Amino acid sequence: MNKKLMKAILAVATSVMIVAPQVAGAVEVVSANTSTVSAKALAMVERSISISRADVHKHTDKESAVKVQGVGLTIYAYFQSDDGKEVTLFAEKPDGDNYVKRFAKSGTTNINFDDGKTAIHRVKVNISGQIPQPIEQSYVTINDVIKENASDKGIVVGMRESLYDNGSTQVIKPSGNVYDGYKLQGGNQTIKVNGDMTVTFVYMKESNTGGYVPLNLDTLRSTLTSADNLKEGDYIASTWEAMTKVRTASRKTLIDGVTQNDNKSGSMTQATINTANTNLQNAIKNLVKPVAPVRLNVATLQASVTKFDNLNEAIYTPASWKPLSVSGATGKTILTKAIVQNSSNA
Repeated sequence: MNKKLMKAILAVATSVMIVAPQVAGAVEVVSANTSTVSAKALAMVERSISISRADVHKHTDKESAVKVQGVGLTIYAYFQSDDGKEVTLFAEKPDGDNYVKRFAKSGTTNINFDDGKTAIHRVKVNISGQIPQPIEQSYVTINDVIKENASDKGIVVGMRESLYDNGSTQVIKPSGNVYDGYKLQGGNQTIKVNGDMTVTFVYMKESNTGGYVPLNLDTLRSTLTSADNLKEGDYIASTWEAMTKVRTASRKTLIDGVTQNDNKSGSMTQATINTANTNLQNAIKNLVKPVAPVRLNVATLQASVTKFDNLNEAIYTPASWKPLSVSGATGKTILTKAIVQNSSNA
């Protein structure tokens, strides 16, 4: 082996520190320790890289990958698929050569890149976090309804649908359509999306719009219908009780609004109707379904306690028996509590 090659190997064998760049995905500060097995062996370069499944949509190719550099090799880690299961580890040398490894295992995995020239590159890949759950979306149907009188059911003359994230707050604007002889009542409506919903814009016949402007009650009426279709037994009692109180108040607001529209006179505003609707939507969203009790698996602990009970204290030294007896007593206590809990959840 010539002296220049020997000097290069010894230089690579020195312990170095590599600081990973600040990239979303929590790349840690890496210690790359190298060593040589013999004068002829390739150096073993070790480094670590971390990537979180929570960032599956942030790191999808080399440009957005989490990376570390050092000792003539740049390591990129990114998710190959949207489901966050398969990870691509891409190693690139300055001369353009590269190596690709793909794997799906969670936890810590060691991957070796042997370039056969300067070093064996061992990369410890830590895949952490949970795959993010997709945000559920719902359709909001937006109707244009014309009415001759405020108490009429009305005729749907325009319809459109939009898809929104559940839990989001949306400002729904009128379509801008013009219906000859009819005038839009009110303006934008603010809703909190919680399942498929309907928003209605009412257009009254212009001859009936002079003086009193009718309240738009259709969206509140639709939300009340959704609440009435829910089943009490599906939810925790305290959250159901809270929802029913809001539902009762919202129903009273609707009745008062109908009375005001029929009388074509009153002090209730459209804002009051909209607030009642939003409050009821939030109460529905806050309903919580009960979680089934978890049954503890005590088989392994039971076997350990039984094994302890069958031991003969006389054949052991006091010094070794004492910590064992403490552990045995603790195990029995935990086992007893677990059995009682399982009985209560039966």
